[in-house]
Amino acid sequence: MKATKGNKTYTITEQEKKRYHEAGYDIQSDSGEIIAYGRGKTVPVEKYEELESRYKELEKQLEACRNSTITGQDSGSRDINKMSVEELMAYAAEQQIDIGKSTSRDGILEKIKVASKQGS
Repeated sequence: MKATKGNKTYTITEQEKKRYHEAGYDIQSDSGEIIAYGRGKTVPVEKYEELESRYKELEKQLEACRNSTITGQDSGSRDINKMSVEELMAYAAEQQIDIGKSTSRDGILEKIKVASKQGS
């Protein structure tokens, strides 16, 4: 097992693990896998704000995707309510939605909407 901090690396025993961890050293297995990150590590405020901003943006995108599925639009902004029978059949096949024996536009559309709600 190894303890690493900055440019220092020490080979340690299981008994020394806690002491080095408390001192801020990352503890690694012999294969190099991180077992525990050292105590007291911080992230610069700028990096935190950048990640928080990115997280919020991704949350908005996820919500938009969820809403488009519920309202009947796929991520390509195609409105399934305006599709022809052939387009609906292709869309159902693309999304792996079983339309059963439905052949009418309304029947296929209903199957797609039900499957979309179940997938949410």
